[in-house]
Amino acid sequence: MEKNLTVLEPGFLFIQSAQSGSLFQINDTTYSVKLNNMADKTISFSDRSYRIVETIDTSEFIGNW
Repeated sequence: MEKNLTVLEPGFLFIQSAQSGSLFQINDTTYSVKLNNMADKTISFSDRSYRIVETIDTSEFIGNW
C-alpha cells in the first residue's frame, strides 16, 4: 500500500533583541514598533518537525523585508 505524503517546507519565526523600544498607535488596528540599539544578529527558528535554529545578520534580515 503506497501512501501519499506531502512534505511541507519549514516555516520560520524570528527573534530580534534591542536595548529599548517604543510602540506607537497609528490607528485603531495598526501599530508601529521602533527598536533602539538592536543586536547585530537576528535568531530564526522553525517548529516541529524540523527544529532548525540559525542566526543571520540583522541588516540582512531587514534587507529581506
